[in-house]
Amino acid sequence: MGMSQAFPQCLWMSGQLVPFQNPIIYVSTAAALYATNVFEGIRVYEDDEQQEAYAFRPQEHFARWFESMEMIRVPVPTPRLIWRRLYGRS
Repeated sequence: MGMSQAFPQCLWMSGQLVPFQNPIIYVSTAAALYATNVFEGIRVYEDDEQQEAYAFRPQEHFARWFESMEMIRVPVPTPRLIWRRLYGRS
């Protein structure tokens, strides 16, 4: 089972998870005008035998992501909020 998906299923935008195909970015936003954004990539390895994927050091990635968001004064979502939006439960 190979990972053929080239894009993520969803994005975190304005405090919500939105489908990757449906983001709306207005041209007057700071992100569009001044390139104010935060990016943090998480490496994921697939175990073909167990057909599972494992994120490499996710805690460190999220810590850097939150720190970067705080630096540019973007509201930082709580881990519980992210979990609820991703999986529909706390």
